[in-house]
Amino acid sequence: MTALREQRFNKYHLELLSARQNIEHPPLTVLMTHNRDVDSLNNQRLADISGQSRVYYAQSTGAPEIANDLARSVLAPNELILKVGAQVMFVANDPLKRFVNGSQGRVVAFRHGLPAVELKDSKVVIVAEAFSWKREVDNRGAELLQIPLKLAWAITIHKCQGMSLDTAEIDLKRSFVSGMGYVALSRLKHYGGLHLRSYNSRSLELDKTVYDFDRKLRNQSQLNERESDSTSPARVASFLYKAGVNPRLIKLTTGLSNARSRSVRKN
Repeated sequence: MTALREQRFNKYHLELLSARQNIEHPPLTVLMTHNRDVDSLNNQRLADISGQSRVYYAQSTGAPEIANDLARSVLAPNELILKVGAQVMFVANDPLKRFVNGSQGRVVAFRHGLPAVELKDSKVVIVAEAFSWKREVDNRGAELLQIPLKLAWAITIHKCQGMSLDTAEIDLKRSFVSGMGYVALSRLKHYGGLHLRSYNSRSLELDKTVYDFDRKLRNQSQLNERESDSTSPARVASFLYKAGVNPRLIKLTTGLSNARSRSVRKN
């Protein structure tokens, strides 16, 4: 990662990456560059599972503009559809330290209407309850409630910012802006957890602005502190725009999307 940051990536580092290709491994979360590819893989894998699905909708309250900004920054989907057997990932840090942002597992049951997740590493089963994200700006605030999970057969690279993963399969062949390779590779805790599908030359380029804000987001996640407006997507995007960063790169860094919030309910 130091070589990427300092833009001195050479043949030796390419050989290290190549050594992590075509290695047999059990099913892993795939980090991909495009939402369409991620949604297609997740939807197909979910459809392959027999059984009844349960749907959970996000609930937001408070000042509308703050609530909308908060919803865009939260990794939990507005509509979460689960089945027993679904591969999932926690997208928040548990105050009780049972899971962290990026912990992976599998839904093994529904208990009292809530998903019970067996963690991949420890095999501990956790009943995932609604998680509260809060934000306050100028004495006005908002809160969002949602089950802190997302389907995790695949996730987009820009949505994995702030996560720490033990293992992952990374597909960088369709990288379209500088910085994607750095964001994806820096999610892994160690080199041995990397399983690389493919990459292109653009994926190994780095914009320093992406690195600086990626580090800031990771530090915020590790400190397990309440959402801070200083790193909200809107303010990050504004900074990057003023710095003259490519608009596509801004979207990669901030993950801005047209997120909507609805009432929490279970089907």
